[in-house]
Amino acid sequence: LESAGKKLGFPLVIKPLMSSSGKGQSVARTAADLSASWKLSQEAGRAGAGRVIAEEFIPFDSEITLLTIRTQDKTLFCDPIGHKQKDGDYIESWQPHPMSTKQLEEAKHIVEIRTAETRIFFRSELIAELNRISLRYKIELKNTCIRSLSAC
Repeated sequence: LESAGKKLGFPLVIKPLMSSSGKGQSVARTAADLSASWKLSQEAGRAGAGRVIAEEFIPFDSEITLLTIRTQDKTLFCDPIGHKQKDGDYIESWQPHPMSTKQLEEAKHIVEIRTAETRIFFRSELIAELNRISLRYKIELKNTCIRSLSAC
């Protein structure tokens, strides 16, 4: 974790390898927080596994989910679902989540590019910052697997 902190800087998001609704996730604001973040990830996640995911902290205004169906000919989207977290746990979700036309189109564009070869129902989680969609996102293939992706 120390090398991740040096490489990515602080604050640093620490996540367990397996989790549900953000359990075991924390934000280490300084190197002094790394030990507590490690302990939480190992004890509160689904499996400690002696490893964690460390990510650069990206400030954002909202977190959304786009439920999507990709067919052979086109991609269909449900209205975006907004989420609110407190201390790493989801406490509220709503649909539709208000977004600018530009944000929604960018979110759909990211999903279409990253799932071009997929023919399945899936959920895409994205975070919106000001008037743009963050380039960090996760695509979860329902009942299949989870892939963390980066457009950087």
